[in-house]
Amino acid sequence: MLDNGLVVLHRENPGSLTLAVGCYLRLSALMETADTAGWRNLLQQPLLDLPDAGGRRLEERVADAGAQVRLQTSPDYTEALFQGTADQLPTLLGYVREILSDTPLDAQSLNRRRQEELRDISGRRDSPETLAEDMTLKALFGSSPCGWPPTGSFAVGTIRPERLQLLRRLHHAPNRAVVAISGPMGWDEARAQAQTTLGGLLPRPTLPEPAPPIVTRRAGVLRYAPWEGDNAVIVAAAPCPGPSHAEFGAAAVLSAVLGSGEGSRLFVALRDARGLTYTVHTDLAPSRICGMVQIMVACEPKQAPEVFRIMRTEMAGLSSRPPSEAEVHRAVAYLTSSYLLGRQRNAEIAHYLGMFEALMPGQGARTDLVALFDQVTVAQVETATRWLQDRNIWVQVGGKPL
Repeated sequence: MLDNGLVVLHRENPGSLTLAVGCYLRLSALMETADTAGWRNLLQQPLLDLPDAGGRRLEERVADAGAQVRLQTSPDYTEALFQGTADQLPTLLGYVREILSDTPLDAQSLNRRRQEELRDISGRRDSPETLAEDMTLKALFGSSPCGWPPTGSFAVGTIRPERLQLLRRLHHAPNRAVVAISGPMGWDEARAQAQTTLGGLLPRPTLPEPAPPIVTRRAGVLRYAPWEGDNAVIVAAAPCPGPSHAEFGAAAVLSAVLGSGEGSRLFVALRDARGLTYTVHTDLAPSRICGMVQIMVACEPKQAPEVFRIMRTEMAGLSSRPPSEAEVHRAVAYLTSSYLLGRQRNAEIAHYLGMFEALMPGQGARTDLVALFDQVTVAQVETATRWLQDRNIWVQVGGKPL
């Protein structure tokens, strides 16, 4: 931790010709209110327009340097991830410095990005998958900040530029930030360059984060929306404990037993045995405030009632036919292989470092998902099945409801 409160994490990747530098601001959805919902995501995009002394935009300068930038907003943090060549560490950290500075944003840029954001929010209703995702969030987390779509809500269109400026000045601070570096350089070089580039930023007073709201969740809730397109989407979802909880690993393994890979129960029941679906996809979103296990299936609209019936049967069947040792072993192998394949790239290494530190301050750098998954027992997965059955909800977009 630098004197200004900024946390620096580093992972050496010997032999790599590239590096990645991620900036993670510990700003969760709990910092948004009904009249400022979406401000975190709305403020991400104008960062690309930050000018240098010659008026050149940040996005333009990144491209001209042959580098790349990715912006992302999650329920727990915001991310700006820069990728470049191994000799560009000072340059990429310089971009991070601009993001953490209190340079005023151009009002015209803010309004232009606002219109882009409003189009993106509206566009989420044009796809059955994204519509189902947003309906699932609302079904699980109700009217809490976690229940608003990650990209924002109606407030994006009404919040004034001067209020956004104030929120940026208050929250985009080094003492709220984690910087994760992955590349061929050693720790001493990474730390020294981070100190040189970012150590002079001044910390700012920070507001305490509100406590997570208590959200009543009922099992078996079905939300339905008609859809005129060619695909129907069915989602089974349940809240999931965050990665700091002992149950996180078992929940991840259970989700893989149900819907990850060709050997999963739903893949076998829906595609191998019947050929009813286009895709079976499982997603576990790590979060300390609104984690979620989500199993999404896409099919022809006429098949939706039968797909929904089979999914419900498979979910209920976890009680009479709990996951076997062979199923748990396959699911663990699937999860660890997917994780390790992703970890071969600097961008993903930096992302996991920064993400877990944002979720678990002081512990994130020591998170080892492979070891965590390997330690999951069949008994723990059986316990997770009862939790999943007690708290699951269903969303269907398109097709006729059962």
